[in-house]
Amino acid sequence: MVMLARESREMLQVTLAEALGVTQSTISKFESGELSMSPDLIQKAADLLEYPESLFYEALEFHQLPLSFYRRRSKV
Repeated sequence: MVMLARESREMLQVTLAEALGVTQSTISKFESGELSMSPDLIQKAADLLEYPESLFYEALEFHQLPLSFYRRRSKV
């Protein structure tokens, strides 16, 4: 949910990282699920992005579209 909250505020990873006192690669790992945010960082991010802390504890599930959704490009 970090990526969703950050992008909804039109903030870059670098900007969020500087505000939280971490590196851009750490933000990337939070967003990909490789690392978990500490409660302190969640509180700081929630305050900075103006969202409730509970949002950052939600899990997102991404689903791929079935192959039947594929469309060939039209010839120009």
